[in-house]
Amino acid sequence: MKAWGIAAATLLVASSCVIDEIREDEVGDAPACRATALWTHDWGSREDDLLDAINDVRATGAMCGERTRDPVPDLELAPALRCAARRHAVDQSEGGTLSHLGNDGSSTLSRIDLAQYDGVPSHELLAGDFLDPQAVLEAWLASPTECEALLSSTAAEFGPGFARSQDGGVATWVLMIGELRD
Repeated sequence: MKAWGIAAATLLVASSCVIDEIREDEVGDAPACRATALWTHDWGSREDDLLDAINDVRATGAMCGERTRDPVPDLELAPALRCAARRHAVDQSEGGTLSHLGNDGSSTLSRIDLAQYDGVPSHELLAGDFLDPQAVLEAWLASPTECEALLSSTAAEFGPGFARSQDGGVATWVLMIGELRD
């Protein structure tokens, strides 16, 4: 009887799996955003690390191509932009694509409208196949266009989205940047 119990316990341990912890984030009140409020802890932590890294760069300034950008104020997290970014990150990672056009035909503006963002959207930055938030930021800073968007003095808010395909083979980053309405 003891041997059977040990074998059963061994079988249970051998067949266990790790389930990612889930966290709940503020993503706005739009009905389309409900599914993006619950996010894996790993994905949400990566997003938070990216936001911190972006604000660190904004605080010190950077070279964007040949142009020196002075320090600018921190960006604030906009829950609706986070929703739009997360929805698009999932769409792109599951579709294995990297495009401003969604696999469902959605545009950047239609996704932001669906999330009910009340500011003025200004940029959508995309990156694929990066797991490390710092590596994504470095890639964006190496591109003058993306660097200028990150260090824009008119930008006030942002929302990140990170997702991986179900098989884990594709990682996608989306960063939405917006300005406040007058």
